[in-house]
Amino acid sequence: MVAVHAGFLAAAPLEVFLLGRPFVPALGLPMLALVAATVALRWWVVAALGERWCTRVIVPPGAPLVTAGPYRFLRHPNYLAVALEIPPWASSTPHGRARWSSER
Repeated sequence: MVAVHAGFLAAAPLEVFLLGRPFVPALGLPMLALVAATVALRWWVVAALGERWCTRVIVPPGAPLVTAGPYRFLRHPNYLAVALEIPPWASSTPHGRARWSSER
């Protein structure tokens, strides 16, 4: 799952560079800023979980709930990061924009 996620993140900018597709700064830059914010949220999650962080969703038996970091505000902040991360990547690349507009 980690490899798929990393590949997805790498594929969007590679589409622009390797295939010579246009990058529209008015759309792409705000979307990249949103992706950067989701990555920061994800790292905050990892820092708050500490050694309890792993790629699988597991809760050790008897472990107390984490209430530090973003867990003070949300029960599952990593899910929010993933949900907010996908639309910007999809809309900031030429392939993604073509799906949402008549630009082909």
